[in-house]
Parts: sequence; structure tokens; C-alpha cells
Amino acid sequence: MRFLSDLNSGRLLAAGLGLALVAMVAVAAGYLTREQERHSLEVAAPPAGVEYVRGVVQSVTADSITLLTDAGPATVRLTPATRREAVETIGLSQVRPGDWVNAGGVGHAQTIYVLTALVVIPAENVEGR
Repeated sequence: MRFLSDLNSGRLLAAGLGLALVAMVAVAAGYLTREQERHSLEVAAPPAGVEYVRGVVQSVTADSITLLTDAGPATVRLTPATRREAVETIGLSQVRPGDWVNAGGVGHAQTIYVLTALVVIPAENVEGR
């Protein structure tokens, strides 16, 4: 009789493991075949009256920069009052309370959103503060 009860326990264990394996395969199949959501980040239009241009620098003079834009070359005139800034890599330890942060990323099915860029503007450089 003990052999029969051991046999039933073994079968129950095998059936339980089989069900667990089937459940894991079903979850994995759903995960792998789930259609990925597509997200895009749209560039906001500048405020009324503000014009901007962006492109790759082609040449620089004392009072202008020529850019290659999607629409062709564009020359931007500079004055002594033109604010100049540069983006540099910093460590997270350099981010302080009061700094302004712009974050960008893409949608991701498993984590909802994946951060791909973080621009930190130090509080002392934020206008209107």
C-alpha cells in the first residue's frame, strides 16, 4: 500500500510540475508575441514670436554660425548679448535641488517608459528664478 501512495504522490508532483511548465510557457509566449506599443516624442512648437533653427554647424565666424538644416544652409547672426551654452556629461551627484530637468525617452512595453536622455540646467542658469 505504501508503494501505491508513493506512486500517487510522484504522479501528483509530476502533474504539478507539468502544469507549472505549461503556465510559464504560456506567459512567455504572450510576452514575446504581444504587440509593442509605438511612442514618439514630438517636438513642441516654439512660443508665439520665437523663432528657432537647428542643424549641424558648417562654419563659424566672429559674429555668425552657418548651420546645415533639413531645409538647407542657414546663417545665424550672433551679438554680444547672445547666450551661449554647452551640454556636457555630468554625474548624478552633480544634480541639485532647484535645477531644471528635461527628460526624454521612449515607450517600452515592460517598463512603460525608458529614459534615454536627461538634460540638467543648473538653477543659477534658469531664467525667471
